[in-house]
Amino acid sequence: MPDAPLLQFLPWMRRGLARLVSELADGAGVPTSVQAQLEARVRFGDADVVRELELLGPGSVVGLARGQVVRSEPTRGTADFETNYFPFVELASPELPWMFTPAAPRSNRLLPWLVLVVVEDREGVELATREGAPLPVLSLDDASRELPDLREAWAWAHVQAEVGDLALTKANLDEVYAAQPEAFVARLVCPRRLRVDAAYIAALVPSFELGRLAGLGLAAPEAGPDTPILAWTPQTAAHELPVYHSFRFSTAAEAGDFEALVERLKPGPLPSSAGARALDIGEPLREGDGRITASPGQTIGYRGALVSPTLEVPPWPAKHRTRFQNELRALVNDGLANHKRGRSDAPSGKRYRALVDDPVVAPPAYGSLPTGADAIANPRLGHRLAAREQPPWLGELNLDPSLRSAAGLGAEIVRRNQEALMADAWEQARGLREVNATLRQATLAREVAQRLKARAHRLDDGALVQFSRGAHERLSAKDGATIHGAVRASALPKGLVSGATRRRAHPGSTLARARASADAKPSARTPSASAALTGAFLERPASLLAFARATVPSGTVFTESAKLSDATKLAESSAKPKSSPTTTRTLMRTLPTLEMGLVPKAAMTMVRRDPKVAALPGQAQAQAAPLQAAHTQVLAGAGIGLAGKLGGLAGGAVGQTAKQTQAAAALAAVATQIRKRIDPDAALAAQLRARIRAPEGAWRGRPVPSRMWVSPRFPSPLYDDIVAMDPELLLPGVSDLANNSVGLAQINAAFVEAVLVGANHELAREFRWREYPSLLGDTWLRQFWAALDGQADIGAIARWKPRALGQHQLGVDPGRALVLIVKGDLLRRYPDTLIYAVAAQWSQGLRVESSTALAPAFVGQLGPGASFLAFEFPAELDLERDILGSPKPEQKRPGWFFAFEQPPTQPRFGLDVGAPGQAGRAPAEWSELSWHHALGPKGPSSPATHVPLAPLRQRTRNRPRPYDDEGPNTWTERWALDAAAMARVTLQRPVRMLVHADQLIQLAGDDPGGAS
Repeated sequence: MPDAPLLQFLPWMRRGLARLVSELADGAGVPTSVQAQLEARVRFGDADVVRELELLGPGSVVGLARGQVVRSEPTRGTADFETNYFPFVELASPELPWMFTPAAPRSNRLLPWLVLVVVEDREGVELATREGAPLPVLSLDDASRELPDLREAWAWAHVQAEVGDLALTKANLDEVYAAQPEAFVARLVCPRRLRVDAAYIAALVPSFELGRLAGLGLAAPEAGPDTPILAWTPQTAAHELPVYHSFRFSTAAEAGDFEALVERLKPGPLPSSAGARALDIGEPLREGDGRITASPGQTIGYRGALVSPTLEVPPWPAKHRTRFQNELRALVNDGLANHKRGRSDAPSGKRYRALVDDPVVAPPAYGSLPTGADAIANPRLGHRLAAREQPPWLGELNLDPSLRSAAGLGAEIVRRNQEALMADAWEQARGLREVNATLRQATLAREVAQRLKARAHRLDDGALVQFSRGAHERLSAKDGATIHGAVRASALPKGLVSGATRRRAHPGSTLARARASADAKPSARTPSASAALTGAFLERPASLLAFARATVPSGTVFTESAKLSDATKLAESSAKPKSSPTTTRTLMRTLPTLEMGLVPKAAMTMVRRDPKVAALPGQAQAQAAPLQAAHTQVLAGAGIGLAGKLGGLAGGAVGQTAKQTQAAAALAAVATQIRKRIDPDAALAAQLRARIRAPEGAWRGRPVPSRMWVSPRFPSPLYDDIVAMDPELLLPGVSDLANNSVGLAQINAAFVEAVLVGANHELAREFRWREYPSLLGDTWLRQFWAALDGQADIGAIARWKPRALGQHQLGVDPGRALVLIVKGDLLRRYPDTLIYAVAAQWSQGLRVESSTALAPAFVGQLGPGASFLAFEFPAELDLERDILGSPKPEQKRPGWFFAFEQPPTQPRFGLDVGAPGQAGRAPAEWSELSWHHALGPKGPSSPATHVPLAPLRQRTRNRPRPYDDEGPNTWTERWALDAAAMARVTLQRPVRMLVHADQLIQLAGDDPGGAS
């Protein structure tokens, strides 16, 4: 627990001219006159001029400035204020309570000019405005019964300073206040003895008669020896007081503060029966049904979500269990409508027809939807169904009546909250109709785009590059560049892939006509735009593109065929030489030195597969269909010579394969990248995700889903609904636990999972009935406990591993968790109590707390007055060895504590409740001071309505006592020395209690431990 800040108290404070008042008050801090006077002396030359000055006194005040009262305790309207605490108010100006007191302090005692009174709000007491009075008027029928003794009021007004470790002295007070004025506050305390369950009015009123008259709007009498100084005396009866500030509050219905209530807690192990109840399964169906054999009086153990660590449940007789589960299994399977065989209404071997055959109403098969099970197996008997083994938890859940009961609780939760759940579900599905309309359009676009993609992939390289020109800037290439950049950086002629070229190649253009004329020329493939472009370059290069040179490189092979029908044969060949379809006449005109000849057909069979035929750099190439057995004309020097020079070739020589040109290779590389990058799925997926905001699971791993299903989430913990039904369902036996008791329980994870499976099963049925757009095997309810980190307790049921029920937890690990059960008044009165686990350590033979603390993983209520807090300990700790530990120092296993700590608050003042035996005695330390000590020998039977100063002053013999021996606020003080001493004596420090784990769990054979 962090220490409270260091507090320093001053008995009074004055600034300005008030510090010059020299007339001392009496021993009780009460002025002896009603007006403070000062003598002002001014020197003019050699002469002194003296004037008498009167300071403003309490009779000059008719109200407080707004904002002067900065805090009140209790706050306005509080209904359960602790009766042992003192009400008080804090003022922004630390010197304000003594500003108008017409005297100087004696022995650091000075009566403030205003005090806080607390009167019972009863008949005979009235707070109301009055005509002619500048302030509200408090009317009392008996002032002596309600008001404190003003001659002791000096003790209950002080200044508090929080200036760190700096000690305040007379020498540095002004300097510190000038630097940190916000660290100082004045406090007026009323030491009223409050009654239980009573209403009170707290009011700031004047303590001097002149102030009382001014506040009532009455004239002050002439000053004289008999003029009263104080606003009332202990003998005053009916009285009226003006009120500067007021608020109402009520006290708690029972006595005791945090310290008293935490001391009432009695730690101890939970009974071994806590967490279980007998569940009668002797006659599970209505009379005469007969599908499950009746066994009157047969019971099994129903285990709740929280159970005692030493829980003892009688075993289920094996014979009855086997028969019962087999009959229950047959009944549950009979209820699965798509597997009804062997009945009169569903002939053997035929599928059950729900709309024709007599329907069967049977117990639900919990978990069948997410698992897809069409029948339930009994894992205890080794049943296997269908082609795969069924997860063990499915049979356990459906064939164990205790777990089926838990699943039924989950289903009942959904039924009770179905309207709220559906309203929330539809809210989460808002906009789904529009989303699915968009997805239908995207699906159509995808089908169209895929067909276009297939057509584009069939284009030759040149045509594909030209066709995709508009997307080059948006298609990525290698090394982070775009296709546009790759084209510009390649060896392709500048401008070849451009709008101008595409316009030259449009139907009716010169290039298009050239392409059309190519149809009359023998060619291996119907020329495309890029193919025709190459041929046109050869025929009329200068007239088409001025920058293109009319050259045909050595090594280019030109194909010539006698018949266009040979194109079919050429297309079937797997050899694909790069070629330029043109005519012999064109070649002769271009290259007059051309040597020509025929390649024998036999020689063509010797050509290796996928031959590459070279061209000079700068020559555009087109892809031709494969050669098979056509006569081919070749250029001399190309590696395959004239027919007359190929005698050796016919004899088996292998022709030399040429290489592609650099430009052709670049064109092929660019086209390859384009084919890879044209991906309609990726483009549509990016557009859809930019337009549709949905959880990742809603896409279900598809770039363009045909539709979306909603998977709503309901984060409210289900345990709360079970407690609303009956806390006994969550922790059987909680009502039998003793009041003000503390114990430890463990988590029954199988119960938790059964409830969640049952709740999701019932919600799936509701979704189906309401036609809600969600997959029925999904898991929407995943939260059982109110985890402080929001962690779900289970994941998707459909993805559970084939384990036993209770082994699919995502949140707190039940095997490493202990649940603290607290039943009593403490948390009802103080629900914000800090409770945490802290590791113990040995110190001088005692177990004390260390700095290793553990916060709760989840918390909850078990009905009025009972709460639970779960702690998940590190995996390396063993329950018996490390958490319970040993009370023997030599074993070096100190264990763990559970701490109950009062929340840190601003300073509070009061006395402990105490015990009758303390009456007439003095405490050893001021931190133990109680009302029994303060009220004297009569104790609670004393008629005193306020804390008297005399009894303890006598019993302590004016000797100092320590306040405490821990923390920064440790001091030695004397009772009633001054107001600062009274503040230190009555300061209430936050309380903390440590309970060792070995007091809360007693394992078999263990001796109970004890707190250190």
